[in-house]
Parts: sequence; structure tokens; C-alpha cells
Amino acid sequence: MPTVLIIDDDPDARDYVRKLAPASWTFLEAADGLSGVDLVRQHYRELDLVVLDLQLPQMDGKTACVRIRAIRDDLPILPFTGYANAATVLDDYGCLEPIFKPARPDVLEQKLREALAQPMPPVNPTPLAELAREQSEQLERLIRRQQIDLRVVVYVESSIKRAGLEQTLALIAQVREARTLAELDLHLHRSSWTAVIADARAVPSLLAMSSMQSIPIVVLAVDSVDARTIDTVSVAAVLVEYDPALSTRLRDVLTALAAGERPEPLMLPDEPDPDERHVAPPRIVQLFHCSGFTRRELDVIWLEYQGLSSKEIARRLGIAELTIGSRWRTIAAKLHLSRPEAEAWTRTRIAESNRQRDADEPQE
Repeated sequence: MPTVLIIDDDPDARDYVRKLAPASWTFLEAADGLSGVDLVRQHYRELDLVVLDLQLPQMDGKTACVRIRAIRDDLPILPFTGYANAATVLDDYGCLEPIFKPARPDVLEQKLREALAQPMPPVNPTPLAELAREQSEQLERLIRRQQIDLRVVVYVESSIKRAGLEQTLALIAQVREARTLAELDLHLHRSSWTAVIADARAVPSLLAMSSMQSIPIVVLAVDSVDARTIDTVSVAAVLVEYDPALSTRLRDVLTALAAGERPEPLMLPDEPDPDERHVAPPRIVQLFHCSGFTRRELDVIWLEYQGLSSKEIARRLGIAELTIGSRWRTIAAKLHLSRPEAEAWTRTRIAESNRQRDADEPQE
């Protein structure tokens, strides 16, 4: 059976169309142009007809018509309006012959049936129509940005990082923090959110939550090395924690998500030579190859074994000292040990490997 979308700010007009249409038809309704365009985007495959008013709030009918055409160029659009010049205004956009308000019941009923039976008029690809399409895209983006209400849940392990993010986001979004997956799940079920901002290591857990399927995930990587390890297909955006422009990038990403747009990907600097980027020698990489450690985690393990302090390791790797603690917590979690136990275990493994290597080397 046909599925019809009525876009009209007058509830009586929407009710009038529904009552005169066959009872077997399925109807969707929107009270403004922007909501109507959103419904077309959500249901463009099953829609058979759009009944469109031209005097609409937020986005006028002409702009809505052009946006609908950009989404699906073969969807019949039936103007239902009191605007006398509708035929000339919409002629280039392939609309059906308009119905003018007030319409007699028999006329409206006949026009609705004919709208599904007759072929859609061809779209006239004139330069003016192309200009209108470009302008309508810009206008839709502007309208959405004016309506943006950014609401973010922060789900990161470090309390210091949570506090920093809340301070960074305070001027651009409403922020809630979640310390556990259960708390995050509760937030997501209670309200709608623009995005969840999370550590890279939290991504697998978030993707596994069924409630996260429609919530964009913005990942905060520790550095550009971490950022390159994240599957960007499964998340909305990846940002680097110590990026000096982090506040601006967060604002741009969240604004794009709230407007229904895909954020611009983060352009990371050219990847340096591996020998410059990592300090752990190949034998250490091989020693821990079954442990699931990243190369940067192996760098921390190796430098700690060499006797360097956290401050010295951070300076050597060009990262913040707080990050060293975060690395060790991740390492410990992968080993299911506490941090002191993880440090002792890795030192013992390296020491045993060194002794074995020394024993295997031929004596002079």
C-alpha cells in the first residue's frame, strides 16, 4: 500500500488529506519543512508521494521541495497550497500540478489518486534550478546550525581527563559524565545525545552496546600514533587529546553531528619513520607479541625497564607525563593485574629473555 508524507503546519489540513485518502494508505506527517526533509531522508525508500504546503515554518516549501529533490529525484511531490503562483515557482523542480486551498473534497480525493497513477514530471535541469539546489543546501545547513543544542556524555577512565573535558565543553555543550558502562547506559536511555566522547580503549565496549547503535562516538586518542590504530569506519570522529586546537575541533565535530553531517576527518601529520617513533627494539616487540600491547605501550615498558622515571619516559616519547600512568593502566588491564604487578611481570619477562639470550650466545 502507498506511503504518503504530508508536510503542512496546519493540523486541520493534514487531517483533511488523511480523511479523504483511501484507508489503506500509510501516512507520515511533518509540521515544518525541516522535519519534512528529515522524514524523507529517513524513509526515502518506502515513500510513494509527498503532499507539500509552501507556507511552512523553519524551511519554506520551495526550499523543502529542492532538498527533497536532492535526496530522491523520482519522488512525486504534490503541492497543496494557497500560494497562487505555485505552478511557476515549482515548475523547474518536477512537481505535480498543485492543489489550491481550499479544495473541495472530491477534487482533493481525485488529485491524490491521480498523483500515484500519473508519471512524475521531468526535472528541468536549468542553471537557475542548479543554483537553487546549491542555495537550498546552504540554507538547510544554516537553519540546522541555528537550532543546535549540543548534549554530550563523557565516558573516559581518568577523572583528570573527565574534568578537563567538562571544562573544555562547558561553553559549547551540555555535559554529563559517566564513570561506568552501566551509568552510561542509564544516561543514553533517559535522554537523547549529540555524541559520546570516549577513550580509544572504550570503543569495543561502546560498539557492543545495542543502545549505542544510533549514538555517534567521538574518540579521544592519546596521540597521533593511537589515532591511527582506531577504525574510523565504526566511529564518528577521532581527535588527539593533546591537540592545541582540541576545543575548536570538538566544537566543529559536535556541531556537524548535530546538523546531521559527517565531521571532517582529522588530518594527522605525516607518519615519521618507525625507528624515530618507537624505542622498543624488535626483540621486545617479539617477546610480547602475544600480549596485545601496542607499540607505544611497549615503548613505555622498555623505557621503564631501563630505569627511566615517568617524567623521563614522557619527555623521551614526547607525550604528557599523565599519559604514562594511563598506558600502565591499560597494560595492567590487558594482563588482568594491578599496575605494580604488571610492572614486575614485564620486568621479569625482559630479564629472563636477556638471560636466555646471554646463555644462547657463543662464548669467546
